[in-house]
Amino acid sequence: MSALNSEMIDVAGGVTKVMAGASNTFAVLGDSVTQQNTTYEAPSASAATSIAFRNDGYMSWAVALSGQQIQFDPLNNYGVGGDILSGIATRVPLVLASGVGNCVVLAGHNDVTTAGTSYADMVSQLQGICETLIAGNVRVFLATLVPISGLDSTKRSKLASFNAWIRRYAATTRGVVLIDWWPYINDFTTTNFQQRPDFTRLTDTVHPGVKSAYLMGVITEAAIRPFIGGSGQTFVLGSQNDTFSATQGFQAALNANSAMKGTGGSKSATAGGATNSTITGDVADSFTVQKYGGAAFCDIVCSKETPRTDLNGLSNGSRQVIAFTTTQSGGGSTQIQMNMPDVTTASGAYAAGDVLFAECNIELINPVNMYGVVLLLTETHTNLQVGYALAYPGNSNNTANALMENTPRTYKLSYRTPLITAQPGSTKMVAQIQILLHPSIAPEGASGTIKVGDFAMRKAA
Repeated sequence: MSALNSEMIDVAGGVTKVMAGASNTFAVLGDSVTQQNTTYEAPSASAATSIAFRNDGYMSWAVALSGQQIQFDPLNNYGVGGDILSGIATRVPLVLASGVGNCVVLAGHNDVTTAGTSYADMVSQLQGICETLIAGNVRVFLATLVPISGLDSTKRSKLASFNAWIRRYAATTRGVVLIDWWPYINDFTTTNFQQRPDFTRLTDTVHPGVKSAYLMGVITEAAIRPFIGGSGQTFVLGSQNDTFSATQGFQAALNANSAMKGTGGSKSATAGGATNSTITGDVADSFTVQKYGGAAFCDIVCSKETPRTDLNGLSNGSRQVIAFTTTQSGGGSTQIQMNMPDVTTASGAYAAGDVLFAECNIELINPVNMYGVVLLLTETHTNLQVGYALAYPGNSNNTANALMENTPRTYKLSYRTPLITAQPGSTKMVAQIQILLHPSIAPEGASGTIKVGDFAMRKAA
């Protein structure tokens, strides 16, 4: 993966915001369906700054599916819950000031449901948003509204008419590209607009759950792909400036063994008070795989894939394979963790002021009763955390609809955390992959296989 060559501005106590006008940089603009792509928690006396992507956000999936070729900084999320088109328009200057080259616009849900905005005003306001962005040299990816159940006939008609206008406008306007996820998430077995069964959060009828967000991400990535180039392959390669070592992987990686060779790593079935579990097999040198917390029985089998099978016949190190099966016994959420060796200032790997990120390649095979996979980067001095978290633990909607779909499927994803600027007094950076399971939600427990490659921490150039 090429190093980041962008102008950067420090914000929020060490979180670094990418400012770049490149063709593959993106913002998102809209209401709560857009807002739920990311979370940001400002630092306080008792809590860390935390910034992450969510698994019920369409753009989170699109970025990971693109192999990080779609560059979306979570600080460029301009979605605000409950907002209407007139309010959304006031944030267009923020999009323009961010320097992005593209913006996904999804707006109008609340105008249909509660605000009573006329159809004519909705069209005028959305057209104004698009025209202002285009005039600022920002390409617009204009999305149809999601299905909303429980609307009366007048509101259903307004929603259908507005989506029809969006399709016509995108087809006839230079600088506007259509994202139309309606045919994929609408339940066509009923005449009442609604997302497919179990695709929204259990608590409402509009906000996408994980299953809906994944499909929306697939459609978003497909719409964007022709405009950013690249192959769409999701494996992660080093920068062209990297030099490769058989033992250390790409030298630009700050951690040891980014090529994930060898079998000398460690494993533990009792980390964080975990009980009733077994872990066997081979772990890559310098890495650790562990069951963390929880009383549910978990059988973890580790192995190495050498040569790796995801590089179209090319050989580039190994992948760590982790297969897991839990039982229902014990209940609650369960974690399996893969830990990178710590990267320290004492070793000279980085210093205060350096800008760092972690990245990895994930292949997730047939997950059952799984919230998702988190890549977390933490600075221990300030306890600053950023993550590529295609999961959202602690969500009030952390129920069946916060789980990934149990339909047999292979997900090929690339993760890269937001950037961290190392603060004065920083001692080490810790990178960790968390596999989040819900073993008690069904009699079969939780299971799946994950393959991890190119797990590295790097400096942003």
